[in-house]
Amino acid sequence: MNLSIMQLACWLCALALMILPLSAQTNIVPALITEDTTWSGTNLLRNTVTVRSNATVRIMPGAKILLDSAATLVVNGNLFAEGTPAEPISFTRAAAGRRWKGIRLINSRDTRFTHSVFEYADSAGTHLDYYDNDCNTNTPAPSRNYHEAIVAIASNVTFESCLFQNLPDSAGSREGDAVAIISDDPQNPGPSSAIFHRCRFISIGQGIHSRFSYILVENSYFTDHHGDNDDIDMYGESVPPPMIRNNIFLNPAHDDAINPTRCSAIIIGNVLSGGDDHGIVLRDRCSPIVLNNFISNFASGGISVQNQCDALIANNTIVNCGRGIRLFDHDTRWGAPYCLNPGSGRATVLNTIIWDCNESLTLTDSPWTGGRGSHVTVAFSNVEGGRASAAVSANSTLVWGEGNRSVDPHFGSNYTLRATSPLIDAGTNKFCSFTIGPALDGNGDGAALPDIGAHEFLLATADSNNDTIPDGWTAQFGFYPGSPDLADSDPDADQHTTLQEWIANTNPTNAASVLRLSLTPNNSALTFPWTSERTYKVHYTTNLLAPVWTEAPQSEPGRVPLTLDLERAFYRVHARLPQ
Repeated sequence: MNLSIMQLACWLCALALMILPLSAQTNIVPALITEDTTWSGTNLLRNTVTVRSNATVRIMPGAKILLDSAATLVVNGNLFAEGTPAEPISFTRAAAGRRWKGIRLINSRDTRFTHSVFEYADSAGTHLDYYDNDCNTNTPAPSRNYHEAIVAIASNVTFESCLFQNLPDSAGSREGDAVAIISDDPQNPGPSSAIFHRCRFISIGQGIHSRFSYILVENSYFTDHHGDNDDIDMYGESVPPPMIRNNIFLNPAHDDAINPTRCSAIIIGNVLSGGDDHGIVLRDRCSPIVLNNFISNFASGGISVQNQCDALIANNTIVNCGRGIRLFDHDTRWGAPYCLNPGSGRATVLNTIIWDCNESLTLTDSPWTGGRGSHVTVAFSNVEGGRASAAVSANSTLVWGEGNRSVDPHFGSNYTLRATSPLIDAGTNKFCSFTIGPALDGNGDGAALPDIGAHEFLLATADSNNDTIPDGWTAQFGFYPGSPDLADSDPDADQHTTLQEWIANTNPTNAASVLRLSLTPNNSALTFPWTSERTYKVHYTTNLLAPVWTEAPQSEPGRVPLTLDLERAFYRVHARLPQ
């Protein structure tokens, strides 16, 4: 009996030894943060934790933020969660099977998440809950219960290299939504904004929902989204308008990729592919701009324009879609909660490829007596089958402008144009000047004109901006060859312009890359990096105060022997382009 008691006591002591280190390593976060504080290691939020307006919370790299069932982090002050690639910050559930409520930024001055992971929040729902319930702006807006993992209300937030996954779980429907940016909250109205840079949204519900808010989403990745929500859904105008650029949207399980409603968003340079609905939906009274996007394999259509939206669609490539561009009145949504304006859409289509689509353009009638048809102008575009490939309803108009054609685009890899393409330099800036950058001289004739399609063809030997620097040399360092001020720029701040770096054949993005003379180990010669595509001369003088420069002979390219009987001398090297 005594032995059993002793054994039990030893077992309890061992258990205590196993438990104590875990407790010592977990910081239980208090319910109220009233002063600046730093979180590192493992931190547990049991219920609602509020960061007051006068406080700043900094979360260190590698920290784990565990949130218990229904726990919420409310930030009225500042929050800086700045992880690193090697030590990301994790916002996750406290234990398996539990789901936390979310992060709520309310009148937060500045919040930043860098290399942070968000998962297992109880964030499934629909943004329709935030819409009007009677289509009457003169009646009070209904109260809202936000469901996204992160909601910014009258706040500014930045997401850099963040990952959103396992919302609300790693299995099941996976329809949890990630982020909402809200400027029209009934209780806390005020401008909100958000920047998303290099973020990933993997197999969740909606990635981003915004209302009357500026958002910049760039260089981010969206794939396999679930539920009746879009990857990015924007509602309402903002100043400046939202910018969605250079992102990848792949294989949504359902619904659209990008959808601005009553929002004149600018959508530039994205890749969208694979889905059972539309790639881009432009809806209700607004004037969005859609440029240089590649859109493929959407069953309902590449781009849809609806309910009095007036869109500029330029320099896009749309392939293998049920319809290239589709215009119609979503008349079943005139009433609450959508409250859409009645009528179909209007679009100007320029410099665009529509290829391998069942219908190139679909213009349908509206039951609205105030405007029965859809209206499109197409110019300088390559549409397979020409005007005859479009389906135009009785009350709709399709203006087939100048410069249109139906020719083999000569697609290369990733649907870019090959050098043989008849679409190179075949576009126009006649109707507008909206492009990612100035056009390139793709055929080398000395005139830089827009191509037809999403991607400008780069001819390495051309000089699109007439600054004497070949486009190929410029592009290898990540610069756009058509930029008008490129030659005078100094991106590495080494006091040498890009033109001077081109002449010297140095790297304009690396301040350590310079044309310099070096002394050989035995002090017998000076050497310098050289190329046969430049001519070089080395001069010397014995007096810098009153210099008389004399050319020093080279024994071989890039080498000057020190055979002169001089007490001292100063040398310099010059590079020039061949005449």
